[in-house]
Amino acid sequence: MNTGVITFLLVIFGSVSAGIATGAIAHRMGNESLAGITSPQENPTQQYVESSNDPDQQFSLIDEQEILKEINETKQRHKNTRQ
Repeated sequence: MNTGVITFLLVIFGSVSAGIATGAIAHRMGNESLAGITSPQENPTQQYVESSNDPDQQFSLIDEQEILKEINETKQRHKNTRQ
């Protein structure tokens, strides 16, 4: 065989071996770093869902005109501070 072919095969073999070794090391390190991590036993957002289901709580709509008025006032304040 030609020395160029042997060199090419050695480089390819070395690259594949290095990739496999790096992947194995990264996999092992990742498993070790997550060894003490567990998923929560309950849903943490459940407390907000349960507290918002108060039957005595009244639903109220927000007046759109008041919101638009506040937005325009805020725009004017920002416009005045830029000048």
